[in-house]
Amino acid sequence: MDDAVNNGLLPEGLRDGLPPRAAHNTHVVRALEDHFARNGYALVAPPLIEFEAGLRGRVDAGQGNSSDAFRLLDPVSQKTLIVRSDITRQVARIAETRMTEEPRPLRLSYTGSALRTRGSQLQPSRQVRQVGFELIGADGLNAAKELADIVFSAFEQFDLPALTYDLSFPGLIPALCAELGLSASQTEQVIRALDDKDAAGFSALPPKDAEIFLALLAAIGSPQQVMAAVEKIALPANVRKLWSNAVALIDVFTRAVGAERLHVDPGEVHGFSYQAGWALSVFSQGIRGELGKGGAYALTGADMTEPAQGFTFYPDVFAPSTLASSNGQATPKILVPADTSADIVANLQADGYVTIRDLSPKAGTSDELGKRAAHLRCSAFFFDGRIESVKAV
Repeated sequence: MDDAVNNGLLPEGLRDGLPPRAAHNTHVVRALEDHFARNGYALVAPPLIEFEAGLRGRVDAGQGNSSDAFRLLDPVSQKTLIVRSDITRQVARIAETRMTEEPRPLRLSYTGSALRTRGSQLQPSRQVRQVGFELIGADGLNAAKELADIVFSAFEQFDLPALTYDLSFPGLIPALCAELGLSASQTEQVIRALDDKDAAGFSALPPKDAEIFLALLAAIGSPQQVMAAVEKIALPANVRKLWSNAVALIDVFTRAVGAERLHVDPGEVHGFSYQAGWALSVFSQGIRGELGKGGAYALTGADMTEPAQGFTFYPDVFAPSTLASSNGQATPKILVPADTSADIVANLQADGYVTIRDLSPKAGTSDELGKRAAHLRCSAFFFDGRIESVKAV
């Protein structure tokens, strides 16, 4: 037999969820789902696989379901199918097809796994569980405030260390490059230099243009620091208007999450495939990768284009870090004889026990039942109408 099969190995970037982590991760997912529901977001459940053509162009910068998605040929329709690598585009399709007549703004939430052909440096896993919400048909400061408040209060449910909220404006740099008359190759060079924090990457630009981008490269940090720094930059008039909108959004997020937790980078572009207005990523000290990300984008249908914004949580990234919290503590298990009545089992479960049935042919003595309870890692056993604790060995 093949060694990989014999040893239970999985493809790179995939792994089994084992107890107790799998159960706790699901607990976190349910807490997020309940949180969205309390805020008026209705759950939708798109399929894992669908026609690629049905997803193409649903969000303004998205083609298909992104370049890192698995594709296959449907033997029934002979059309190309796509395994979702991001659920947001599917929610966009639902909103623009199945729910076109629903009143706006439309509030939808979702839960599911997405599969990618490759992982990233920060997130090597190729199977990613996404839990998120989308506000479709609304923009402006009040809409951004709703999203910011929901994201912040969702993370506050969990005991996560030193949360940082990174706010950026992915549309700002492309608009600035266009106003300065830079070519496509120059624009890509600027974006790469800003992403790499490489000041030398602007050396081939005209001096005045390079001066602007060098100033933007340095304008990173707290809300007050960034706003003060950008105010001194000689931005073109149209870009200055975009930045004025950004300042208003910075104020919204500062009020929602606190100035000490908010980090602003006006030059950040990479990493956001379709967000154009503003984008938010959340990190936590000691946890590798993003805990979640989202932002504002345009949703495109057959006859209309409407504003949308949303946020996706990655519970498999941060849930393991909360396993030791009160919500993640293991429920006590109790071993019960096979002939225990259903009423007694129900009462034990109502008292907070997980009941494990003893499948031995004979119940035996209290000591024998206690040994079997210890073997099955139960903290107690039910014998002769009473609960007895397992003796420490």
